[in-house]
Amino acid sequence: MALLASATNETSIDESMRPVWNIGAQTRREFGCRQVSGDRQVAEIFERRVNEAAGQHPMAQWFKRWPDGSGQAVTVLDGNVSLLTEIWPATQFPPLLLRSAWDDPGMQVLCDAFIDWQSPYLLQLQSLSRAARGTLEQAAMHQAMVLETCHHLIPEWNDRSHLKAALVEAEIRRSAAPLYQEEDSSLQPFFNE
Repeated sequence: MALLASATNETSIDESMRPVWNIGAQTRREFGCRQVSGDRQVAEIFERRVNEAAGQHPMAQWFKRWPDGSGQAVTVLDGNVSLLTEIWPATQFPPLLLRSAWDDPGMQVLCDAFIDWQSPYLLQLQSLSRAARGTLEQAAMHQAMVLETCHHLIPEWNDRSHLKAALVEAEIRRSAAPLYQEEDSSLQPFFNE
């Protein structure tokens, strides 16, 4: 349903971690949603609703992911050793690190806004479909300053003219406001905060 944490190797896995999705400090400070006007805690509302969707007894499982997007459990969850031998297909993992389809229209609005807001960071993922990459590129165009800080980490672009336009916009904005200081967050997307 959602990526809770990541690790670069099996020795850095935290098996005592609580199965709670954390939206991240940067998101708490900056994320908003026009459709939820007047509410300054949009990030907290979204985080709470994602965690509520996990149910009364949420569970977490560590998986080693393979280049084709599939994964294999690397820890035993509730004594279920059979998980360690099963290969889970890529379709079992949310491509944007969070379930993106919700039955509740209000939750769908929040999720869409969140994915749009995260688009410059999500474009850094290597296994995106061409369609998903195109949608994220369109959303990232509205965040030229953020895109400028992390564009060198994006492995592929469907339409390089969009990237060029965003980088030109960022340059114009920076030259118009020389005192503007953007926090360098290019190496700290939400899933590693």
